[in-house]
Amino acid sequence: MSSKVKSIITTLIILGAALFFGFILGCARPPISGEQSSGRSAYLNNCGVCHRRPKPDSNTDEQWRKIMREHEDKASLDKNILKQVSDYLQAGN
Repeated sequence: MSSKVKSIITTLIILGAALFFGFILGCARPPISGEQSSGRSAYLNNCGVCHRRPKPDSNTDEQWRKIMREHEDKASLDKNILKQVSDYLQAGN
């Protein structure tokens, strides 16, 4: 095999590895903070009791704000818990 072919193969392997790891790292979510952890806990413990639990990335920030405003009267949760859930959901999209 010529050195030019070896060079091309090496370049393709490096590019393939870079694309693979770039894809994997790009899909990884950053770890959630302590504050978001509280929101996640409240979300897991309360949302889904009356309805199917939506995924955090299923709505935009504005949609989540509207949904959470609609749930202020429906959910028997204090405003602090609702805010934690709202912040968690918005951070997840």
